[in-house]
Amino acid sequence: MITTLLSIPVTIWYWCVGYVLEYSTDDQELIALATTFSRVISGQYLQAIGILLPTTVVGVVSIFVATGSNYVLIYGIGSWDGLGFIGSPIATVVASWFQPFALFGYAILYKNHHHRAWYGWNIHALTLCRLRSYLRVAGPISSNSFVSNLASALIALVAARLGARVIAANAVISGLWGLLWALFWGYGCATQVRVANYLGAGKPDLARRITGLGFICTMVLVVLIATATSLMDQHIIALYTSDTNLLTTCKLVLPIFVVACAFEAVEILGAGALTGMSQVHTVFWTSAFATWFINLPVAYVGGITMGYGFPALWVGVLSMELFKVSSYSLALAHVRWSDMAERVKEAAEAAPEMEQSTAQFVAAAADIQPTTPPLMASALERNRHMPNEVLPRRMLRTVSLA
Repeated sequence: MITTLLSIPVTIWYWCVGYVLEYSTDDQELIALATTFSRVISGQYLQAIGILLPTTVVGVVSIFVATGSNYVLIYGIGSWDGLGFIGSPIATVVASWFQPFALFGYAILYKNHHHRAWYGWNIHALTLCRLRSYLRVAGPISSNSFVSNLASALIALVAARLGARVIAANAVISGLWGLLWALFWGYGCATQVRVANYLGAGKPDLARRITGLGFICTMVLVVLIATATSLMDQHIIALYTSDTNLLTTCKLVLPIFVVACAFEAVEILGAGALTGMSQVHTVFWTSAFATWFINLPVAYVGGITMGYGFPALWVGVLSMELFKVSSYSLALAHVRWSDMAERVKEAAEAAPEMEQSTAQFVAAAADIQPTTPPLMASALERNRHMPNEVLPRRMLRTVSLA
């Protein structure tokens, strides 16, 4: 319900993006194409998230769906010549709708993953206390995403003021940045989940160790990516474009881009660890300050006012990531892991009965490798192996009747 309500302003933004672009460029053809693309693509918020492995599989398959649908809808097939430019946003919508339907069909209807954490619809579960708990965590996270994406949109407007070539080059580098972000977030997400599990289980030493392990894995990945980018810089950019002038423009910022990616990887890991211990306000305020008071001013002043152009945009990104890494590292250095674990346990003990049983289940599952039980385990088998105090009362009645 909350997500549906928040999707309304997102849809309005996509629909009215043409009016915003009028302030950054006077190219009417560019404005018309961007308006058409954004209006057709406005259903993209329907993408779903779920359990990691099915989501990964669906995400990989959706790449091929997006590629195939883009080719067919833009260039056509057989005697059909395709739709041209408008085929691209339609193909994006096709891939976006494919993801939630495929994920629901595979993870829910076929694998029944939801049986491990969902016991059926219950109107009594919709309490004000749970809504407040949800908003305390989801509010800062969603606000962080909103302010960051809004600032990114403003950076794109700054790029538009620098000319069509900078727009294209920024799109190429930003696309590569998005791909690497998804790769880094894999380690950040795993660290976040494990830190939360171990703190909830009252095992702060393991939470600290998993944070260190995530940092080591991230640094190894950063070294590999930096090496590959340094050796194959032109070949990587050539995957996006064959335009010689555009390649030259992209190569101007590549060293800055590599260093920024290294800091971004550490930043994502630090943010994941802090989020795992419910320090979402620290993540939000740090990200908001870095985005609006470092990234945006450096990009605007350096790129437009001082005339440094495209490289200044990514110097702003590098400065932002450096500030985030410093702030998150300082916050993690002052964390008392044992006190944090006690705080999590106290919060669970103060929660309603259903929340307590969920917390106890997480604590019991924290040491299991893998963290989830066998995919096809039946509900009766789960009930038989789970302590009575962990089960919700509705399920206890069902087991006793059986």
